Amino acid sequence: MNSLYHAYISGEDRVADLYEALPASLFRDRHSPAPFPPAMAEQVNRYQQQLGVEKTDLPPQCRVIITGQQAGLFGGPLYTVYKTITAIQLAERVSRPDAPVIPLFWTASDDHDFEEINHATLVTRRHDLLTLRYTPSPADGYVKGMPAGEIPLTGQLNKLIDQAAAVTPSSECTEEIRDFLIRALGESASVAEWFSRIQARLFAHTALRLFDPRLPAARRTAAAILEQEIEAPLESTALLMRQGDILESRGFGRPIRRTETMCNFFLEIEKIRCTMFYENGRFHAPEAERSFSKPEMKALLAARPELFSGNVALRPIIQQALFPVLAYVAGPGEIAYWAQLKPLFNLFDQPMPIVYPRMKGLITTLKNNKLRKRFSADTTQPFDLNQVLTRALEQEHANRYHNAFQKGRISLDDAFAHFLAPFLAPGTPAAVQQLAQRFQKNQQFYFDRFGKALLFSDQEKRKTLENQLTRLHCFFSPNGKEQERVLSLFSFLFEQGWSLIDRMLDVFSPDKTGVQEFEL
Repeated sequence: MNSLYHAYISGEDRVADLYEALPASLFRDRHSPAPFPPAMAEQVNRYQQQLGVEKTDLPPQCRVIITGQQAGLFGGPLYTVYKTITAIQLAERVSRPDAPVIPLFWTASDDHDFEEINHATLVTRRHDLLTLRYTPSPADGYVKGMPAGEIPLTGQLNKLIDQAAAVTPSSECTEEIRDFLIRALGESASVAEWFSRIQARLFAHTALRLFDPRLPAARRTAAAILEQEIEAPLESTALLMRQGDILESRGFGRPIRRTETMCNFFLEIEKIRCTMFYENGRFHAPEAERSFSKPEMKALLAARPELFSGNVALRPIIQQALFPVLAYVAGPGEIAYWAQLKPLFNLFDQPMPIVYPRMKGLITTLKNNKLRKRFSADTTQPFDLNQVLTRALEQEHANRYHNAFQKGRISLDDAFAHFLAPFLAPGTPAAVQQLAQRFQKNQQFYFDRFGKALLFSDQEKRKTLENQLTRLHCFFSPNGKEQERVLSLFSFLFEQGWSLIDRMLDVFSPDKTGVQEFEL
């Protein structure tokens, strides 16, 4: 999947035909204004008011740069912020007075994978990691498999807010931000709505609009796409599978995998978002042990459109039917699966937007910058703590026992090679050579093991370096992953205040490749 992402951002010919246009065309082409569906414009305008932010009404003729993400706890990982910043900056860049472009964020309130969004990881003031996890119970009204837009909020979240404010670095901004989170929680009806209120406050001073696909006008408009999917339920699946074959023939993975009978929409049955299959002329929901004829399914869609939603393949098609989308800001994984979607846009007679890579960011501090410089740690990608610790201990040159070992090792290696030479010489029986090679490998292993044990024998020095590197690892490679994929913005927001977003908007750029750093 990553190889497809790198091929795309590099503009390789073997991926160009998989998309409608490459990212650079966003700035080259002169984009004409497009009518914003009045019902959707009215719904989006009202939704901003519901979220408590003041925005001007959408112009009747405009396009959108759109992005979106799951409704993660406390706003989700940092890359959610980076996607949003990219969309805002791109919209500003390409907007013109005669053809305005608005940034729009799609909160994935239909998503039902609660395990992916029920937690937030913070860097504490003690420089370690704390993961806060929300665990509502059936007694609270939670049902496994329900969409984020239905997951209830409980008093447990008030405690998590207090805990987050207590363990992270603080300032005069802390109380205000904590109070906002508590207030927004009280004004929200679901996990997804609380997420949207946080997003709306973070980007209140920008042109960003928030959107929830469970809004009534959105469900009514999306019904036309879903009706076509119901009428020919496996046509889109066949196209997805065929496009996956093409990707594999070009040396890429298959991002979206489907069985031949799997449909590309979900149906909510008794609060659970169920995957639908089509076999023997009927739709089946195995999770709910229900089945429907095609007329029954179409009648249900007409009567209860709020129960239907697109999956990962159909959601972008619905998105295009709802809005005049100019570009979608995507992460690496999304860019990969969009490579399978072009035939579906054609099937549903929707224009495929430009897929624009989100920026990649790395938050730093002055102290951590000094530490990583001292240890020569490449923090733009996850690093191995033990490897860096070993290198740091070797560079200290203060362990006389290890120094003696290193000096003696050279002559030992030479002597050992001389000793084994007759047993490895050409013409020596294969069995003898294999014995000698095995012996050589074992000796090297024990030499290396003894050397590392000596290196780590200075417990005081090791502990000092280990503490410094653990701090560095928690900050730059939390849980062994990229910082942007793990840490919550609230690791820094309680101390830095709401203006942190404005500073990020000033520093980051949507057209820079590689990881962009931001020093607090």
